[in-house]
Amino acid sequence: MSEMTIIDGTLAVIGGGRMGEAIISGLLESGAIDPGSVIVAEPSPERRAVLVESYGIRCVATGQEAVLDSAIVVLAVKPQVMDSVVAGLAGSVGSAVVVSIAAGISCARIESLLPAGTVVVRVMPNTPAMVGQAMSVVSAGSEATDEQTRMVCTL
Repeated sequence: MSEMTIIDGTLAVIGGGRMGEAIISGLLESGAIDPGSVIVAEPSPERRAVLVESYGIRCVATGQEAVLDSAIVVLAVKPQVMDSVVAGLAGSVGSAVVVSIAAGISCARIESLLPAGTVVVRVMPNTPAMVGQAMSVVSAGSEATDEQTRMVCTL
């Protein structure tokens, strides 16, 4: 791991679309995480192949597979599928910090779909995130500590 690495463990990204890829790209380019510590859940085999080829990361078809033993889970899916995606992960997230980038979905809503005590932090990036020039708003859920929230801010 590089000296800049700020994640101790695996980062699971649920959704390998444009925003998911922007997050992965930025973290890898900054040295915040090594490619071997990233796993993406993406249902499209073609998209998985592109991500593996471009970044040298692991990709799987399901979120349940991706979140096992992950330290951080980034929910990078469209708001309209968030409830079903989160409900499907509820039994697998363990002690991971769950980070949502979905517009219009509160921490409380995500917390209500996950086991009691799950740490949720909401990040609202803007479009320039895709070129590494974004400003993001961060909102901690009811279980997030100051240290966990700072770690998400650093990401």
